[in-house]
This record gives sequence, structure tokens and C-alpha cells, in this order.
Amino acid sequence: SPFAGIQYLPISVAPIGPGRVCIVGSFGRAWIALVEVLPTGGTKVELIHEAREVFQPEDRKAYRNANVGFAPMLLETLVDPSDAKASPKVLIWRHEMEDNGAIVRSYPLLVDPEEKRAIVPNEAIIAIRNDSKVIGVQDDAIFQIKPHPISREIILVRHQLPKLDARVIAENTPQGLIRVVENELHIIGQKWWTIDLNQPSVRERAFVPWDYTDPFRNPKKIWVLPSYVAEPPPKEYVLDEVFTSSHYGFLVNVRERMDGQSHVLTWPRTMIASLLPLTASDSDD
Repeated sequence: SPFAGIQYLPISVAPIGPGRVCIVGSFGRAWIALVEVLPTGGTKVELIHEAREVFQPEDRKAYRNANVGFAPMLLETLVDPSDAKASPKVLIWRHEMEDNGAIVRSYPLLVDPEEKRAIVPNEAIIAIRNDSKVIGVQDDAIFQIKPHPISREIILVRHQLPKLDARVIAENTPQGLIRVVENELHIIGQKWWTIDLNQPSVRERAFVPWDYTDPFRNPKKIWVLPSYVAEPPPKEYVLDEVFTSSHYGFLVNVRERMDGQSHVLTWPRTMIASLLPLTASDSDD
């Protein structure tokens, strides 16, 4: 087993309704189950999918196979707000079991709890880069920043149910981690930008005290500095992750460049336009 010697096995959970969750686990092969807490206090467990096949490096279409073994990497629940009767769907990003299967990470499984099946959508959706969640989620849609397949210009796309096909929302966008709050999309990178999803246009909102390395090269934003101009000095912090909280607003996890110590910076939503975070608390995690 790929998990030989490890004291725990990967299990991830996503809510799909009151008292109902979708659970994904792996012990070399993967399984997907629906669990319901009954009014009587018991539970009902139903296994709906197993991925038992071993990844074959010579199979160039293995990423299209929902039955290839994996470990769960990230789960997101998608719900169509316009259809109260629609069943929630669960997207499962897969961590490959073999070194040569990295492309599997780009093609998640789409689970339909009502039909009790798992399929691989047509479009690649890369959710994790450098251990950070880079996508944004809103109701029945996933937002992703990526290069245009022809021009290589950086674009913002939306993958929406039912097929999750990509639709371009904005062009020549900055790069960063995406978080969606109500109808406002936030891009947190070298600066803090927002996009109103009703009228997509990028707005610069704040300078930030951390560095972020853009994963893609944008051909429309190549700057050549004169030899006598010094590059800006590196900032004290490096951006790792961003979380949203109804109480605190945005929780930004950064680490110190010198010693790697982690900190959490709190950004209330009402103060996004401020130049610096209001508070910082140390974390040993």
C-alpha cells in the first residue's frame, strides 16, 4: 500500500444537506460513501463508488478514468441556488497514487449523490498549487485563473454546473488566491484586488505585507527594469493560504521569510481598502 507505515488514512467530508454528508477515503484504492444521520439517532451509510484500478503510466487518458485509485485532496459542495429541488454535487480533487500521475490532480471527480455516480468533467480545474487552494467557489460555480490556451494571456474563468465547462469572465487579470464573498470575487496575491461579478472589472483594493509568486507568466505584463533600478526588496512574509470567516472576515496565513514561523493576519471585510492588516497573531502550527 502507498500508505504503509503511515499512522492514519486520508478521509475527507463534504456536506450535502441537513444531516447528510459525502465521505471520501482511501487505503490505496478510494471509496465514496453517503452518510445520513437518522432522526432515531442512528446512521445510514451507502457506498456509491469505488476506485480500485492501479494507475498505468503508459495510459495517457488515465486522468479521464473515475476508477483509478486516488487519495482525496480537496472537496467542494456545489448547489444550484435557482433550483430548490436540485441535488447538491460534490467535486473531489484527486491526489495520484503514483509519481507519474500528476495530471490526475487537474481533473476532479464530480459526484451526484442523487444518481449515486462519479464522473470526470471535460475541463481541467487546478485547485491546489504549492499547497495553497487557488480556486474560488460560489453556489454552483468554481472560479479559476489560468493562461488562455492560445494567447497565454491570464484569464479568469468560471466552471458552472451542470457540465462545468469553462467560460471567460475577465481577461488580463492579476494572479493570486481566489475567494468569493457574496457577489464579490477577491484575488489575493502581490496586492489585493476585487472583481464585481455583476460587472466584471478588476479593482485594486489594498497593498499587502507579503510576497506571492505568480505561477504563470503573462505575455502582456513583462517589465524590463533598467540596470540602474534596484528590484524591490523581498517582504517579511510569504503568502500561504486565505480563509473566510463570517465573524473575523478574511484570515490570511503567512510565514516569515527568515525562519518560516506562521502567523495569521485578520482582515475584516469592511476594512479591505486599508493598507495593512489590523491585527496579527502568532501561530505555532
